[in-house]
Amino acid sequence: MSPDKNLNAEQQKLIGEYYHLTNLEKIEVEKKFSKPTVSDFLLPLVEGKVTQIPNSFIESIQVENDTKLNITTNLQKHLTVDHVIAATGFRFSARKLDFLSPIISKIQMNQFGEPIVNEYFQSSEPNLYFVGPATAYCHGPPFRFIAGVWNSAEVVMKHVNNTLIKQNISLKN
Repeated sequence: MSPDKNLNAEQQKLIGEYYHLTNLEKIEVEKKFSKPTVSDFLLPLVEGKVTQIPNSFIESIQVENDTKLNITTNLQKHLTVDHVIAATGFRFSARKLDFLSPIISKIQMNQFGEPIVNEYFQSSEPNLYFVGPATAYCHGPPFRFIAGVWNSAEVVMKHVNNTLIKQNISLKN
C-alpha cells in the first residue's frame, strides 16, 4: 500500500484552519488523514523499495540461520526479511513526561493525556506551550507530521515575543 501523493500538501492547506473547524468538519478531516503516510521527501527512498504493511503489528518473529527473520503480522501476513523497520507511531501523553509532574494537574487534557492548547499552542498552564504530535488533537493531522513544524514554530515564537513585549521584557537580555 503506497501513501497518497501530495497528502502532505493537502495537510499544509489545513494549517491554521483546523483549529477553527466545527466538530463535524474535524471528524471528516480526521477520517481523510488518519491513514499512514510517508513524508513527500521520503517517497523516492521508500516506494517500491520497502514493503509497507500499514495498520499492523508483529505477532511473532523467529531468527533463521542468524541472517533472516521470519515474521507474522496480525493481518496473518508472513514474511522472510533481512531487516525490519518499525515505524510504529505513537500517541502522545503529557502524563508520561516526568518533568511536568509538579504541574500536571493544572494542564487541561483530553482523555488520552493530550494537552488542550489554544490557537497559539499554549496550554492551560501559562507560558507552557506544546508543539508537534502533542497538538494534533487541537490543531489537526498536519501537526503529527513534518507538515506542521514551521507553522507551529512561527506561531509560538510570535506569541512568546508579543507576550514579552507586553511585559516589557526584551529577548536580547
